[in-house]
Amino acid sequence: MGLLSNTRTKETFRYKMQSQAKGSQEGNLIAIDNFEKFSMETYGKVNIIPDLLEATTNEVYDTLQKWINWNNSRVPSTIIIYFSRLRKYLHYMGVKLNSQDVRNELTFKHSVQEELYGLTLEDMGARTNRGDTIFNACR
Repeated sequence: MGLLSNTRTKETFRYKMQSQAKGSQEGNLIAIDNFEKFSMETYGKVNIIPDLLEATTNEVYDTLQKWINWNNSRVPSTIIIYFSRLRKYLHYMGVKLNSQDVRNELTFKHSVQEELYGLTLEDMGARTNRGDTIFNACR
């Protein structure tokens, strides 16, 4: 180890984030904590980063996909934000992810967009001789 070498840890990552906004810092830590909970439940230990560093590329992406699937009860956009924040932490810790591989190897749940439908007078049950049903209901 040289004079300038530092061991990268969660604490050193937290120190590095000090120049970011408080909300960003908290968001990053929430995503990391979420990943650590997954690691504990799935692999029986909190820090699996050393294992990811020794793993093959396929094993890394399989682990990340398991984490994404483990979060399936969350809103899809939340998982994507968590992944974005976790990716920065993994990169800092030495687990480099290729953008093309991320697009090809990882699948995120998509939220279902319902088609909007404008209500008609018939849908509201309005009668032309008695006035607007909504107006009458509000009296």
